[in-house]
Amino acid sequence: MHVTLDKDESDLVLATLEFASMPKIEYVDEIHNLFNKLKIAGPRFKTIPQTSVGAFSNDQRELKSWLLNLISGRRLDIKVVLREVQKRLETVDNMRFFFNGNRLRLFFATSGVQACYSYAIALILDRNLSDRLYRCAYKDCQSKEGGQSKFGIVLKGRKQKYCDKEHYRADDKLKIYDRIKSFRIRQKQNKGLR
Repeated sequence: MHVTLDKDESDLVLATLEFASMPKIEYVDEIHNLFNKLKIAGPRFKTIPQTSVGAFSNDQRELKSWLLNLISGRRLDIKVVLREVQKRLETVDNMRFFFNGNRLRLFFATSGVQACYSYAIALILDRNLSDRLYRCAYKDCQSKEGGQSKFGIVLKGRKQKYCDKEHYRADDKLKIYDRIKSFRIRQKQNKGLR
């Protein structure tokens, strides 16, 4: 059974996957704007100078490796992600608990991009949503303005392998040629047996 995410948590997870799917980070502001608009971004949200774009590239590399480990579904890979996220979250001091109705809630104001994506991965692990993550299976999938295939998550409905219907159709079209080719090879092999 999957525990769902509320709107703010869902927005955070989707922003995190968008960050992971970005082709090349050219401006610090695009990352700050992506996370700073979230409710979870605290009042003291850290910003870095425009010259430090490389720091976000390193963060993105770390996040992609975590996501790929979660998508793999292998226990050891998931444990590695758990340990790394736990280390990152231990440094957070902007938390408080409160009741929303009769449900205990945690208010967590993040102080930067690393804290945001670490918390998003922690939510995915906590809510047992790692099997709902995917990376588009279409070999020519590229995120906006080029780059590698997109990461995504299905919060409702069936699990997906493609980021949109066009990629599903295009990949199916490519597979048709492979199926025809393998069918013809089998036919030739069967003729030799008769």
